Amino acid sequence: MYNLRFMPVAGRLAKLLITLLLLFTFSCRTHRPPIQSQLEPLDTPFLKNKANRAMASMIHMSEYLDDFDISKEEQTLLDDFYKTNNNRPVWLEDKRNAQELVEAIELAWMDGLTPDNYGFGVIKENLLKLDSLTNADTNMLAFYAQLDLRLTNAWMQYANDLQNGVVDPAKFSPGWKNIKEPTNLPGLLTGALKKHQIPESFDALRPQDVQYNQLRDKLAQLIEVQKNGGWPMPGFFKTLEAGDSSTHIISIRQLLQATGDLQPKDADSSSPVFDEKLKNSMITFQMRHGLKPDGIIGKRTQEEMNRNVDYRIGQIVVNLERMRWLPYLHDKEYLVVNIPEFVLRCYKNNKLKDQMNVVVGNVKNHTPILLNTIKYIVFNPTWNVPPSIVRKEMVAKMKSDSGYLAKNQYVLLKGSYLSHDTVNPVDIDWTKINADNFPYHVVQKPGKINALGKIKFLFPNNQNIYLHDTPSQSHFRQYERDYSHGCVRLQDPERLAMRLLEKQMPEEEIRKIIASGKTTSVTLRSKPIIYFTYQTTWVDDAKQINFRKDIYSFDAKMIEMLDEEPALQSSNMR
Repeated sequence: MYNLRFMPVAGRLAKLLITLLLLFTFSCRTHRPPIQSQLEPLDTPFLKNKANRAMASMIHMSEYLDDFDISKEEQTLLDDFYKTNNNRPVWLEDKRNAQELVEAIELAWMDGLTPDNYGFGVIKENLLKLDSLTNADTNMLAFYAQLDLRLTNAWMQYANDLQNGVVDPAKFSPGWKNIKEPTNLPGLLTGALKKHQIPESFDALRPQDVQYNQLRDKLAQLIEVQKNGGWPMPGFFKTLEAGDSSTHIISIRQLLQATGDLQPKDADSSSPVFDEKLKNSMITFQMRHGLKPDGIIGKRTQEEMNRNVDYRIGQIVVNLERMRWLPYLHDKEYLVVNIPEFVLRCYKNNKLKDQMNVVVGNVKNHTPILLNTIKYIVFNPTWNVPPSIVRKEMVAKMKSDSGYLAKNQYVLLKGSYLSHDTVNPVDIDWTKINADNFPYHVVQKPGKINALGKIKFLFPNNQNIYLHDTPSQSHFRQYERDYSHGCVRLQDPERLAMRLLEKQMPEEEIRKIIASGKTTSVTLRSKPIIYFTYQTTWVDDAKQINFRKDIYSFDAKMIEMLDEEPALQSSNMR
């Protein structure tokens, strides 16, 4: 993370605590509101004085850069930038650039970031101090140089955070990495200064995604709601449905009006009766939150209704951060599994081509965030049962039921999963076997009861995660589908296989391979990228914001990581 440190440790920690309390929160604490700048246009006496401008132009920035406690990498970046600009100050000779930078950073909250993370308050104060500087001030040049460094550093930090995010994605999940093409930030800033395009330089670094900008708009709307006192929360009560009468109905109406799910014309604010219009608005609320859309206000619906506006603001903040990790693949074919939504989508040229429901890992065996390339499709696969599943779930069943392995078409192998050296369960002394010393590999043969179904899609990874069919279709009738051991089960894998092979293999041939029952591996000629993402909020085609349950507590983890980010702890610019 790129940063400069100008403040004593105690002061930095105090500013850090204030920033974190204001910004990153899921509780009743308040998200940082937009800052109202008191900065006047930079028509200062200092800048109007030609002698001062001439004197400032003689500053050699490298002499001042050495005084700051920054990493070697950071120092090299600043040094490269100022060498490109003849080691001269770059901001204050033309007041427009400095003014535009301050105005842009003031709006960092719209990206879920905090303006003071980039020294907004200090920069604003120092710019105002320019008015009082005179040639008699012995530290005038040092003050001028430090201010220029602050402005450059603020641009670099904000630019980096917009493009790559504050948190290193590899620290969030071991399967994730940032594959974006690196941007020459010094070169971009130099060009922006010359063309007076500071706001445009930040726009170019934000994710070039309609969804990102829509979430920014929703964040601004919710911050406005927060400033006006938030929305009412109805509390918890026994299950209610259409026709019921309860004093809680009045507060439910108020909440649904505040969230936009109930239109004012449909709201009888004084009625305690659960009428049809309220039921319809309740269904809209449930659909936006991934709940069963039955209009019945049960436990799960009440949980989501009692999330305050601060919680929702926090969700948007962390989701904007994760979106900054993603590359923009506008001209490629790719698949996205959104884990908390339990949905897979197929895109081509950035247009949605198909989608289907999926089952993802449970809390103990969560599906990881990853980025990979689908390389193979295996029809009628065998299932190499992971040792962890064998130990935790199968050994006890093998010992208690002598027919368990045969009924489920499992075979035991010595040595490895690729071995042909099978073991007859009858020949095993099961009294000497337990979960800790089980010495065999368990493989399930292809067939109707195979746990992987008829098709699996492989993208080799060290977590042994893949997409696959399943004979257990009952879970697809649920609205929250976190039941697997980590791999992703597909509702219609045959349709996906035909999509990925449409230019490589006729559909009739695919069906013949499946019907044969033989294990057949097909290498894809066109290898689409696949993302496993974790978006708990987004804006749908109807421009309505959707939220999903933080099933793995990843949002909470993001909050902690943002709190613990070393750059946040070590710099007043954070």
